[in-house]
Amino acid sequence: MTTLVMKFYFACLVFFNPLISFTQQIIDVNKQDVKGVNSNVFFVVNGEPFVNAKFTRLVDGSPYFSDEWMKGVAMMDSIGRFAGTVKLDLIENKVHYLDANGNEMVATTRLRQLVLIDTIKQTSFNFIHSSAIKTADIKNGWYQVLMESPTADLMKQYIKTVQEIKPYNSATVEQYIRTSEVYYVFHDQKFTPVKKIKEMADIFADKKQEVLKYISDNKLNGKSDKDFINVMSFYKSLQQ
Repeated sequence: MTTLVMKFYFACLVFFNPLISFTQQIIDVNKQDVKGVNSNVFFVVNGEPFVNAKFTRLVDGSPYFSDEWMKGVAMMDSIGRFAGTVKLDLIENKVHYLDANGNEMVATTRLRQLVLIDTIKQTSFNFIHSSAIKTADIKNGWYQVLMESPTADLMKQYIKTVQEIKPYNSATVEQYIRTSEVYYVFHDQKFTPVKKIKEMADIFADKKQEVLKYISDNKLNGKSDKDFINVMSFYKSLQQ
């Protein structure tokens, strides 16, 4: 995952150069490039006012990647890049932002990439929309890019599930949102879900035995992003 260099953000409003090469160019938050990027004007993106009518009885969970507003940079198909204060709704797959007057809006302009910046933890989260990934094997939505390489990319999808429960003797239905995570590998133009980390050896069939041995020797159980990233890094090293 790419780490945010905070001094670039505060000194130059941190607008970034697209360098990572997978299906589309992705904003690289380690690079500084103010040319052609509009600072703090995310509100020029077409949008509509946000009306919270769906989750008025929410007891637990969130439809957003983060409930907190975050600094963000968005890339569009034809308009360019813009920055502002945003939230990513992973149920509706929509980007919320604050307009020039501080009103919450929902972007209606088509976006293909969004970098969310955690200024407190000094890190960032790089998301790409399914419409920007050239494969027919993908479901609509936003995918977090964990690692890219010349031959494969590792991504993660956050799946939000809404449950509605009516407590005993209550006239009100309570809403709960549960979050699960699914990893994907984009390799040879195939977008493959990975339920168990050893399945990565089948995806990287040309180095299957080496990958299986690496997973076993390092006791990787697939319970963290780091495990999947380590396997990707190992496979990448075999290609060099």
